[in-house]
Amino acid sequence: MLAMATLVAGVYGHGYMTEPAVTFLSSSTDNTQFIATIESSASGFSGTFSGSPADNTAAFTTAFDSSKYTSLKELINDLATITVTDATLTCGSCDPDETAQPLPETYVEWSHSSSEGFTSSHEGPCEVWCDDVRVFQDKDCAADYTSAPAELPYDHDACLGTSTLTFYWLALHSSTWQVYVNCAPLETTTSTGAVSSYAVSATSFSAMLATAVLAAGVNGHGYMSDPAVTFLTSNDPTQFIATIEASDSGLSGTFNGAPADNTAAFTTAFESSSYSSLKEFINDKATITVTDATLTCGSCDPDEAAQALPDTYVEWAHSDSEGFTASHEGPCEVWCDDTRVFQDDDCAADYTTAPAQLPFDHDACLGSSTVTLYWLALHSSTWQVYVNCAPLETTTSTGATSKYAVSGASTSTSTSKSTSSNSTTTTTSTAASTAGSASYNFNTNYATSTSASTGNDASTTAAGSATTSTTTTAPIATIATPITATTDAPTTEATDAPATSTDTAKCSVRRRRN
Repeated sequence: MLAMATLVAGVYGHGYMTEPAVTFLSSSTDNTQFIATIESSASGFSGTFSGSPADNTAAFTTAFDSSKYTSLKELINDLATITVTDATLTCGSCDPDETAQPLPETYVEWSHSSSEGFTSSHEGPCEVWCDDVRVFQDKDCAADYTSAPAELPYDHDACLGTSTLTFYWLALHSSTWQVYVNCAPLETTTSTGAVSSYAVSATSFSAMLATAVLAAGVNGHGYMSDPAVTFLTSNDPTQFIATIEASDSGLSGTFNGAPADNTAAFTTAFESSSYSSLKEFINDKATITVTDATLTCGSCDPDEAAQALPDTYVEWAHSDSEGFTASHEGPCEVWCDDTRVFQDDDCAADYTTAPAQLPFDHDACLGSSTVTLYWLALHSSTWQVYVNCAPLETTTSTGATSKYAVSGASTSTSTSKSTSSNSTTTTTSTAASTAGSASYNFNTNYATSTSASTGNDASTTAAGSATTSTTTTAPIATIATPITATTDAPTTEATDAPATSTDTAKCSVRRRRN
């Protein structure tokens, strides 16, 4: 089993710093993977980033040279969205408290396997830093340093007297840029006062810290803005709360292409599946990646003040200028209690206003107690699950039925896996019936039953109990404290779980202090 885990890491991972050696904080994830991403569409850079790796890197270099950033480290701290549980932008998934390593004599080294340093297709810039001093930089490390391991000729003398060596790498082979960060503590040495030829001006560091704090508006992926939601977390509540690996979905097809291609493949596969709704699929397959989140409400408070039922649209916002994140194509649904009242195969492509306005069946919601939005983003082979809910003010049912309703009901129970260290969530779902699913057209029919679904979802989470509660008007970014178990080598694949900052000006946040 260990041999197989190591093989998996070698196949799916993308490398790690081998000199100085690093120790990872987890033995249950693929520590050679990227730990964060930057969407090129959200980078603020002009240019085309959907070409070959070399063309993308050339376009990035041109845009970077005209930008406000003075280093790759600064750009990563400003724009990156963490995608791995307990990772940080300072050390990635490495242990900053590992045994101190000797400073390399000549080269900092990066390895993917015994025969590969940088993954050759993963062109893009990399940097090496000793504390706050940059000691190496190159605009296309995979193209320029091709040995195994890759040997980076850093300024050794400028590292004397420093405590930590950190490596940053940005892979630009797709429009979703991959961020790699490794760090290693250093044995004590004495500074000679040497200055690095790669050093950047000190003023950039204060700017970097300021922009990192303000990155909230960039990193999130959205929230339901009408009806308004209240969040239970002080982390980034606009992030996805769960994932589904395409390889574990049971759906056949290719899901590593462009977002539109992935969505088309998903729609085709879904039509032939046993599932009659996105909600049912999520409850069956999703792995929760955010502490205290549930598949019923996400990170939202189901006991917030009841909201008015919108007149025409349920709305989704990412910022004042964006509804759905454009690259995050995939299906979404709106439910009022156990009745589906809206469905679309590709919400980011079909509803492009800010906020996105989803024309739900208002009358079918009368008499309901909760409205819930489900969204599955398919821009990579790790599908991102978004769930928001809001309790509704009391209304009186007119008996109206929804054209989006799912017919039939069958009881099923599923346990949702959780990668969060402090929560284990079990979801019991009375989901829509799978009977007759072969004739159900996910593209156009949306189901035509005149009877509402009798499904009922309940989710319980084992976590620390809240002792105090405060409410603030916007979330405060935090990064999860690393777990303490250590290992010398990566093992298996990880589930993405970003923990970054966001802009939720329309929402309030109730913080739990455990």
